[in-house]
Amino acid sequence: MMMNFDSWANEILQREQMVGLVVFDEACSIVHVNAKAEELFGKESQELIGQHINILYDEEYHSDHLYSIRRVSRLASEKNPSDEFRMKGRKANGYVFPADVWLSRKMEGDALFFAELILDKSQEAILEKGFTENTNKLNAIINSAADGIITLDAQGNIETVNPTAAGLFGYKQRELYGKNFQELVHPNDSQSEGENEILLSYEPGVSIPSSREILCKTQSGDEVPVKLSVGVVHLPDRKMFTCILHDLTEMKAVEAKLKSYAQDLERSNRDLEEFAYVSSHDLQEPLRKIRAFGDRLKVKEEANLSETGVDYLDRMNNAAKRMQKLINDLLKFSRVGSRKGTFKEVDLNQIVQEVMMDLEYAIEKENATIELGEMPVIYSDPILIQQLFQNLISNALKFRKPDVDPLIQIKAEAVASGKKGKLKNVHLSVKDNGIGFNQKYVDKIFTIFQRLEGQKYDGSGVGLAICKKIAELHGGGISAKGELGHGAEFNVTIPVKMKEV
Repeated sequence: MMMNFDSWANEILQREQMVGLVVFDEACSIVHVNAKAEELFGKESQELIGQHINILYDEEYHSDHLYSIRRVSRLASEKNPSDEFRMKGRKANGYVFPADVWLSRKMEGDALFFAELILDKSQEAILEKGFTENTNKLNAIINSAADGIITLDAQGNIETVNPTAAGLFGYKQRELYGKNFQELVHPNDSQSEGENEILLSYEPGVSIPSSREILCKTQSGDEVPVKLSVGVVHLPDRKMFTCILHDLTEMKAVEAKLKSYAQDLERSNRDLEEFAYVSSHDLQEPLRKIRAFGDRLKVKEEANLSETGVDYLDRMNNAAKRMQKLINDLLKFSRVGSRKGTFKEVDLNQIVQEVMMDLEYAIEKENATIELGEMPVIYSDPILIQQLFQNLISNALKFRKPDVDPLIQIKAEAVASGKKGKLKNVHLSVKDNGIGFNQKYVDKIFTIFQRLEGQKYDGSGVGLAICKKIAELHGGGISAKGELGHGAEFNVTIPVKMKEV
């Protein structure tokens, strides 16, 4: 008796195109195998025909399989008795794979036959395993995240919450499920009022405030400053919102401390500048008397003094002179710090020309050459900028090499930034061919009263400290590079435009 088993398979399960078909008789002997089943189990049909049906499956399923066959066999009253179950198939090479099996029976005359349609679920199992692993990883990441993470439905009700978010608000996780997000917003935060309305009014293509600071409250009513980042997730049947909550408590505390420190430092600097000004001013009067009486003593009594006495008198007058210069420089330094500059557009060409006129005698005396490049217009305090250039040029004239005429090169370069190439800073350079300095002392030369050459050169060690202060008051900075015997270069960076201070 010949049967068209493939036709039977199509009749049983027409929707399946890639399933293995195995037909066996009442004694469980295989009588037919289709090409897909051969491929599925890795055996030719002649190897399988006559074998027991359980040869295709892993041993742990043999008993259950036989039970299912007997059960279907007894369902003679039903038109198309069948059963469905999951088993593990075994290939010829021993590889075991998950399979969905659909078992049915059919009478052909007096003979009873069974058909099993077998669908390999290996790929699906791999995908399920990968999905499960990824889900577990994602849950682990979310649960261990340093920031709070919650999801809300379209009405603003909490659907999921991680441990960090629960701890942030002082709740257990289960206590937050179903709670409306607005209940977590502190009433003192007027900016967050109507937070749910913002979410509920969301429409595709319309942006919502994705990140902002809000004030939340704990279960006990305490305030918690939070940075809230919101994202919208579109599901097939609805939308939901993902909220990331970053606790700003520590940052706000640090900001408050920094603000307090800045205020204390500003007050301390003001007190120090005022002290320096008052002290220097008060020292002027007794110093003037010392110099005045010293000059009178030399004019009227020099003839009556010994050679040693005259020497002592000259030393006293010179010391008083140096002291007066030091006090005047200290006054200049304190005035720079306390000055509230009048910022305006300043042509540096004009500023440098005025400085060169003021230093005309010193320039001629030292037979110095000044090479001046084209200077830009910047937004600055003209008095302070003039003092900056005067100090730098005077410094170059002072620290010249013996028997070498000074050469001072002054240049400026505008530096652009950003995609549009907008001018941001101006780099000013004052370079000389003087005695230079050891680069390892570069940090010291801008410190007040620091003099690398000791008493060899006249000065108080305040000039470069004033330059540093002027550059910083303009929102910029100053640096230097030098080499002993090969000159020095001072570079000043100043913003093209800044707000008045």
